[in-house]
Amino acid sequence: MFCRLLYRSRYVPRVLAGLGIVSYVLILVGTVVSLLLPQYSDLAMVGWAPGSVFEAGLGVWLLLKGIRPAPATVPAPQAATGIM
Repeated sequence: MFCRLLYRSRYVPRVLAGLGIVSYVLILVGTVVSLLLPQYSDLAMVGWAPGSVFEAGLGVWLLLKGIRPAPATVPAPQAATGIM
């Protein structure tokens, strides 16, 4: 869900957020495979590689670039009512 929000908000590049979505799906599949088929748990560990690339990439991106803030909006001035 976090990566989906990053993807939709465009706070970080969409490629990086998309890598996060894919990597967490792979981690989920790898965990289910490890639980149901323990003989393939070593193969399922390969799914953690994209996740670690995403985590490191996101950390570096946030340290160096930060997020793109939303543009500031200025409220409209209030009309004078003439009542004193």
